[in-house]
Amino acid sequence: MTMLRWVVLPSVAAPLILVLLVLTCRLIWRTSRPLGVIVAAGIAVRIAAATVLFWASYLHLPVLSSLQLGGGFWRMAFDAFGYHLAGLYAAEGTLASITEGSPSPAYVQALALWMRLAGTSPFSAVLLNLTCYVATCGIFVGALHGLTSRHAELVRRVTLLALSASPMLVFVSTQVLKEDFFLLFSALLSTGVWWITLMLAAPRLTSWRRLVLGLLAVSVGVFVTSGVRVYYPGIAILCVGLAFIVALLGSNRASWRLVFGCAVLTMVTAGTALTFGSEEGRNYLNVISGAGSPVNAVNMVDRARAGFVSSGGSTNIGEMPTSAPGVTSRLRGVAMGLVTMFVPLVVLRTLDLVAVSGGAAMMALGDLDTLFFDAVFVAVATLTWRMRRESRPNVAFLTFGISIVLLLCVLMGYTVTNVGTLVRLRLIVLVPLITMPLAFSRLPRYLGEDDRADAPTLSAAAPTPAD
Repeated sequence: MTMLRWVVLPSVAAPLILVLLVLTCRLIWRTSRPLGVIVAAGIAVRIAAATVLFWASYLHLPVLSSLQLGGGFWRMAFDAFGYHLAGLYAAEGTLASITEGSPSPAYVQALALWMRLAGTSPFSAVLLNLTCYVATCGIFVGALHGLTSRHAELVRRVTLLALSASPMLVFVSTQVLKEDFFLLFSALLSTGVWWITLMLAAPRLTSWRRLVLGLLAVSVGVFVTSGVRVYYPGIAILCVGLAFIVALLGSNRASWRLVFGCAVLTMVTAGTALTFGSEEGRNYLNVISGAGSPVNAVNMVDRARAGFVSSGGSTNIGEMPTSAPGVTSRLRGVAMGLVTMFVPLVVLRTLDLVAVSGGAAMMALGDLDTLFFDAVFVAVATLTWRMRRESRPNVAFLTFGISIVLLLCVLMGYTVTNVGTLVRLRLIVLVPLITMPLAFSRLPRYLGEDDRADAPTLSAAAPTPAD
């Protein structure tokens, strides 16, 4: 039985999974050859990098030896070893060993189930990351298929390049880390919100049956991400509320009941998923709903910052306050955090704005990723602005996208005082950032030619020209 479970099954499952990934890549290729090339290159780079990094550490090769933990693991991804052990114990035992108090229980549970299928080697997690990466690309290719702008193909390429070529994302994809898993379900959450607001933009086409798909995507996205980083779906739900307020303000009397009813249903569904997805979900839900005092929300953020400051580290730029932080100190913390998020560390050190130290290899990777992130940010903002000149956007979804990106940047900039951690956590901004062009994507093709030509009533998109 042991031979069948841990040798035969992985030997069959892993090649089958790779075949499925290749077939998915081929489908994307048929949609657009450049997009297929981008995804295929992303797969190839990740496999090659994972192979080199694993064997360099496993064999203790004389390559960045000071950063090697051995066994295929690296100091730059120290928590990967912990995730691997937790997943291994749960895979060989029961999932009950993963408690709510465990770090990222949803990811560890998924990793354990995956290991039961594909084996317990660290490469099993790499295969999981590859699957999540390809699935995320597939979601965006499908959702952006409805773009009619003359910039549509460029938007699709920028979106897939952002997922495929991010230096930090490529690195974490080679380790037993949760970023690819998290980004998949955050993409599901965002596209679910897009789907719901898109349906509301054309009330004649809207039915509760069609809204189920969006509600399901939102609920699954919130449930899973709350078991990885609970603050993210909490912020997302707040931004969904803002999106519905905008939708209500832009609706006419005939569609007001529909928008309001859908808003209530979406918020209840998302709130329930948040509560059941994490022990801390109820606390965040109380803050979002206003059940708690606004002071409690501020104190929650201050405590999170204090936790990062007290953790120390060679790349920590925070200082333990001697008294309760005031408005000025909070604004200074936000400004400093945003600077470290968008400006390469080598520039900040040259200007004596920060005094940090660390491994040259990891700092170089972080600075390279900062430049890449800045380029993606500028490209998405520019393309979104240009498409706005061609057609009216789905204002509700655009509100969701802009608000969640801004809130994430401000809150992370203030709370995360460790530059190394901030650079890695910055990846969670990537998905809501690259989903903003979805505000200009039309209704899916399966709704029919006449349906797609129907003009929206909530300034969602320009009428679709006849094919």
